[in-house]
Amino acid sequence: MAAAAALHEATFLPLPEGEPGALGEAAADEVLKHLGGYKALLVGCGLGRDEVTCRFIERLLGLKSQRHRRAVGFLQRQADDEDQLSAAQQLPPLVIDADGLNLLAQIEDWHEAAR
Repeated sequence: MAAAAALHEATFLPLPEGEPGALGEAAADEVLKHLGGYKALLVGCGLGRDEVTCRFIERLLGLKSQRHRRAVGFLQRQADDEDQLSAAQQLPPLVIDADGLNLLAQIEDWHEAAR
């Protein structure tokens, strides 16, 4: 924590644990809640490979949620309230590093769900 405070170009957010020493789904909800205004997100450095942390990645990236495809052209909806995007669809540019990539590799067809 002391080292994180010395990094002037990065911010950090203490997150709830899913299990002792591991992030879980509640941590993803906390990250999504505080993302407004950020220009980038880095995920993966030192996360570990716990099963509960895999649920964190799934929730953060919206891999298990129902996605509504946005229509284009003449089929585009007129009403804003009909076409609300999930928080995961509004992620800033994202870098997934190290353990985050290892966790993604454990999720079957993650690349299809992430579209």
